[in-house]
Amino acid sequence: MLPLRGGKGWLYEGGIRVPLLIKPANYLSENTINNTPVIGHDFFPTILAQAKIKIDKNSIIDGVDLSEILKENGEIDRKELFWHYPHYHGSGWAPGAAIRQGNWKLIEFYETETVELYNLQEDISEHNNLAEQHPAKVKLLLKRLYELQKNANANTVTINKNY
Repeated sequence: MLPLRGGKGWLYEGGIRVPLLIKPANYLSENTINNTPVIGHDFFPTILAQAKIKIDKNSIIDGVDLSEILKENGEIDRKELFWHYPHYHGSGWAPGAAIRQGNWKLIEFYETETVELYNLQEDISEHNNLAEQHPAKVKLLLKRLYELQKNANANTVTINKNY
């Protein structure tokens, strides 16, 4: 995973940043590389669009249609990605959540009630925690993370203080 930190099941880049190869049907263009961050639940709306299946406008879909990326290396309109991982993983990762806006990424650790903040453009290995240097950014990203979790009706986590 080097230079990325962490591994499978972790919220560091080594656990969530993986290569993705897509070849749509009837694709005849040159191979392209696009570094736009995407997430697994983008597949559903993308497959529907590629199959020309219309989505009811009242339907709530978590993902974003990636068709524009597949055509002429276009762009998608997304401000952030977030991950909610309210359980333990066999790799040793503890419950937490993360949000990425542009090059900023915040990770919240539920057990220790701490956060880490990284600028991925400058620190892809996530070794320089900038949370203390940028408290306003931490507050902004935490607020947005909580909004996204509430909108997704995500499970809440409570720590057993008697454990």
